[in-house]
This record gives sequence, structure tokens and C-alpha cells, in this order.
Amino acid sequence: MSRPFLSSISSRRKAFSLLELLIVIVIIAQLAAILFPVFSRVRENARRSSCQSNMRQIGLGLMQYVQDYDDMLPLVGQNASSGHLNIFNPYDSNANATRIFKMEQSSLAPYVRDARIFICPSDTAGEPRKLTYAVNPCITNMVSVNDTICGRSMAYFEETSKWISLTEEAYRDTGTTDDGVLDFQYWGTNRFSPRHAEGGNNVFLDGHVKWLRPQATHAAGYLVGGKYATSSNSTTGCPT
Repeated sequence: MSRPFLSSISSRRKAFSLLELLIVIVIIAQLAAILFPVFSRVRENARRSSCQSNMRQIGLGLMQYVQDYDDMLPLVGQNASSGHLNIFNPYDSNANATRIFKMEQSSLAPYVRDARIFICPSDTAGEPRKLTYAVNPCITNMVSVNDTICGRSMAYFEETSKWISLTEEAYRDTGTTDDGVLDFQYWGTNRFSPRHAEGGNNVFLDGHVKWLRPQATHAAGYLVGGKYATSSNSTTGCPT
């Protein structure tokens, strides 16, 4: 006769009270609040490392290109169509502000093979445009030839380890590059992108890659070879 009574007591003891459930929910929510930012940082660090790997391969490709072309850096497009040859950043001239780059036709494509290398994993806006990285205009001689600017000879650079060749760009509010060329001014229209923990990756002419905050990149004069640092409101351009 006592078994049904004992069974009912046991079943009641197995159930959680509303207060206990609320405590468990609060604990889970607190753990999630702690762990989600950690997971986000881990994921971003992985993307940052992947971006650095991309830029390292591009930097090596650039060095190989220079060896094959008499120590001359490639042309850089401004309004270049995809029909141009031997240019770093060919794009569809009909696309205008939302131009689509054709990096499989880039002068560096034979050296890097996979055009996806030109897109940072953290650059969601760069994915549809097919390009993240922008050329430092100060490694060119700024002479326009058929809507392009010509690359300098490597003999121009005294210390290649102090010259940025490519960086991550954030054009206005798009978060990515607009034309594959960076503005030399820190607060210009074309800005350094701080997409990786308030900083960005840069590849130098000697092929090494370094993460730097935009302020530090500019203050060290890495766009102008470290010869002098330009202020944030600088109107001076590249060295001649």
C-alpha cells in the first residue's frame, strides 16, 4: 500500500523548481557572456593569421615578379580596364564605384596562383569586389601612363624593410579598398583598415609581414620608407 505513495514522493523530488531553473539559466547566460567574446577573439586571430599568410604569399610573388622584370615593380591601375596587361589591380571599368577586380589577370597572378589570396578573410566587403589589399602609392613614380601609374625600380629604395608595399585599406565607410591604391595621408579618403583588433597587416618590399596600428604605421613613416614621419593632417606626398 505504501509503494504508490513512495513513488509519488520520488517523482516529485526529481523535478526542478522554477527558482532552480532560473538559477541554471542565469549561470548559463553568464558563462555565455564570458565565453562568446573569447570565441570571437580566437576566430578573429585565426582570420588575422590567414590574412598574414595571404600577404606573405603576395609579398613573395611581388619579389619574384621584380626578379623577372628587371627589378621593376608592376604598374598600378587607377582607371584601368581589365584589358590592361602587366598591372597589379585590373578591374572592370564599367563597374565604377562598385568595380569588380579581376585578380586572376593581375601581374602577380602567375606567382600566387589562387586569386582568393587577394581577399582578407575578415573583409566581408572585399569578398564581392575580389580585392582587399591596396598598393602604397609611394612605391610608384606617380607618372600616369594609359590610366596607370608606373612602378619604381627597386634600385630607388635604400631599405626595403622600411617600405610598405601593400596594406589593408578601408575606403570611407566601405571597410575595404575602392581602387587598390592607398592614400598616403593617415586621415585621407583611403585609410588604413583597423579590422584586426584595431590594427591591420602590412607587407613590406623585402617580403616580411607585420601587424601595425594605423597610427603607428603612419608615425613610423612606413609609406615613405621611414625617412620621415608625416603628421595626421599632412598634405605632403611621397618623396621624389
